[in-house]
Amino acid sequence: MHRCRVVITGMGIVSPLSLSIAEFRERLYSGSAAGGGVRPFLLDGVAGPVDVFAPALFSGDIDDFGSRDVAQKKAIKKALKLMSREIQMAVAASCRALDAAEVQIGRFPSERVGISFGSDYILTTVEDVLDGMRACIRPTGRTDEERFDFSLWADHGKTKMPPLWQLKYLPNMPASHIAILNDFHGPSNSITLREASIGACIGESVEIIAANRADIMLVGTTGSRLHPFKMIHALEHEELAKSECRPFDRDRDGTVLGEGAGALVLEEYEHAVRRDAPILAEVVCGSYLTSRVRIVAGRPWRRCCETFCGVEKWRRNKSATSTLMASVARFRISSKRWESPTCSGTHRLTSGSRFPSRRPRVFSAISVPAAVPWN
Repeated sequence: MHRCRVVITGMGIVSPLSLSIAEFRERLYSGSAAGGGVRPFLLDGVAGPVDVFAPALFSGDIDDFGSRDVAQKKAIKKALKLMSREIQMAVAASCRALDAAEVQIGRFPSERVGISFGSDYILTTVEDVLDGMRACIRPTGRTDEERFDFSLWADHGKTKMPPLWQLKYLPNMPASHIAILNDFHGPSNSITLREASIGACIGESVEIIAANRADIMLVGTTGSRLHPFKMIHALEHEELAKSECRPFDRDRDGTVLGEGAGALVLEEYEHAVRRDAPILAEVVCGSYLTSRVRIVAGRPWRRCCETFCGVEKWRRNKSATSTLMASVARFRISSKRWESPTCSGTHRLTSGSRFPSRRPRVFSAISVPAAVPWN
């Protein structure tokens, strides 16, 4: 039976290292520090400091969104007021990926281009609720003591909220804005599984292309851990590094709180060849499942690898988040597609699913041709 081949024809990124894929890769390999700086951040009145964080090199300026024509620049500027920082980064990364893949508005039938985008949970900023909270502060009767009175919120606090504030924080808004700005009428979905989101987005999009529901799918994910409330949560529940993030290092001591977004353009192989698109890699297999068991030793990875590829060897290691809690699997897969392909997959356990008792397990494998210097 003929198996549909899905390739990657474009990449875009917004990160603390760079907004350019080439520069990001160079700095990543050289071990350079984040361009925005990794620096200490103290939360006064909390149990302790959040030691380090790395903001993305993203200002929200229209130039951060890549090469856009006048009409698109105008549309983006108009929509920015309805976007949180996470959504803005998602749109910017997607624009850059579409530029790299040479996917322009109107060049392809809009119903044949779709999107599957993931995100971390997006929190309201303090500025959006501050006026409403102030309107509900009342004296307690004690000297110089006031407190927030929730019974006043409906009549006095809620009316002070910006009327469209909620649209800035819905997890489906990254996909919505990207689809509207680029006139995508194909399949559209939003996935909120934190670090596991991208694997699920890739898997779903491959299935959509294989089912002939789309020729091109934009996938990606976005998130920021630099919101004050998220920093407090991380301080209480996660392992934070004292100086830098060192995944796979023997002396790793935790993760660095940061932010960013990334996007890939997935495309049916024959469609990409016909338009002479740049082929960066091929998605060769994937598997994701939900299990009540915390660790199911290698079953999803073995299943997908044995189905499509021959497994040369596989091993478990610690997570690329540089924490001791998460798990990652790395594979060397022998495939007939390329002379010496490399395949790697990430396994992430998360409790952020719809059913807290179930933990999504996501794996997707990407095979890179030998012609691409990806070591």
